[in-house]
Parts: sequence; C-alpha cells; structure tokens
Amino acid sequence: MAPTSQVLTKHSSNVRTIILSRPQQLNALTLEMASQLLELLIAYERVPSVKLVILKGEGRAFCAGGDVAALANGSWKQGAVFFSRAYTIDYLVATYAKTQVAALKTMV
Repeated sequence: MAPTSQVLTKHSSNVRTIILSRPQQLNALTLEMASQLLELLIAYERVPSVKLVILKGEGRAFCAGGDVAALANGSWKQGAVFFSRAYTIDYLVATYAKTQVAALKTMV
C-alpha cells in the first residue's frame, strides 16, 4: 500500500484499490482527499492495463460525504474548489470507462 495522505492505494495486476483513510471522521472528504481521489481516478482511467477500480473506506463507514466542519472553517474559495472537485468526481464515477466497485459495509 502506498500512502498519499488520507487516501491510500493498492495495486494488484489489473486492479487498483483506492482506500479512504479517515476512519475517525467516517472518511468524510477534505479538499485534499477530493483532489487526490480525482487525480487517481483520472490516472487509472487512462492506463489500458487497469481493468477494475475498487473504492472503499477504512473503519465502519465508506464515506460520510464532504467534511462540513473543515469547509465551514475554510474560505469560500476553498469551499468552491471542494465542491467543483466533488461534483467532478460524481460525474467521473457516473461516466467512468472502467469497471468500478464501491465496497460498502453493512452494520448489523
């Protein structure tokens, strides 16, 4: 596993796994995490040998969405950049050329 702050990656033959690693905050996305996630998704889509991308979160949650507290404490410009990247990720996931799987956990 190669750490990139709070976004980890795992490579295995034709599979790339992206792991959100902020379990205490239920993997809520920060601007940095959204930037890294977007960069990784774009990069993996361009690599012909990558056939599957798996997205998952550490701990008990996949992703609680955007980190509202961090956004509230930042400038409006940071918030605008965050939402621009977050919505770009949403669009990219919806139109992604590769097979993707989001590994969600169920609570019993």
